[in-house]
Amino acid sequence: NLTGLGNPTLVAGAPSGAMVVDFDGVGDKLERTASLSGLPSGLADRTVYLVANYQSNGYGGFAYGATSCNQTFGAVVSPLGKLAVQGWCNTANSFISGGQGTGSGWLVQSVVLKADQMSHYRDGTLIDSRSHTYNTVVKKLVLGAELDSAPYLDMQVAAVLVYDRALSASEQSQVLGYLQE
Repeated sequence: NLTGLGNPTLVAGAPSGAMVVDFDGVGDKLERTASLSGLPSGLADRTVYLVANYQSNGYGGFAYGATSCNQTFGAVVSPLGKLAVQGWCNTANSFISGGQGTGSGWLVQSVVLKADQMSHYRDGTLIDSRSHTYNTVVKKLVLGAELDSAPYLDMQVAAVLVYDRALSASEQSQVLGYLQE
């Protein structure tokens, strides 16, 4: 259960004709700040999928955690429009890939964390990989904006999936196939 702030709107917009949440970049977001449970925390393994159409730049997309160094985890777009994995604070914790996000149309962005090895994908293709020990704190979850709401993003979201383990390669393929349908 997420709380809407601003005016996020449910519209038909996915390539399949499915309904999506449309954020106009002006104060729109969905968030949850109370009773978060079941999300991977600390350095626990995890897999996150975000099906999005980024239409503006700025840190934001889907993230959960706390607004302290290395206490956030999320699949986002950077201020330069590149796909990124957010950890919060600086480039020692947030990793910007070479993959374009903003203006690329619909994409499936996924991140797998397994034993401190982060692998970042766009449409199933690896775009970044590195070792990092996350210390995610489960405090707040935000979709459509930065975790601290500065900035809000003009984007559309069709799906968010969070698994409390690192999916295997065959499981990742199955999920990607499902999301692409």
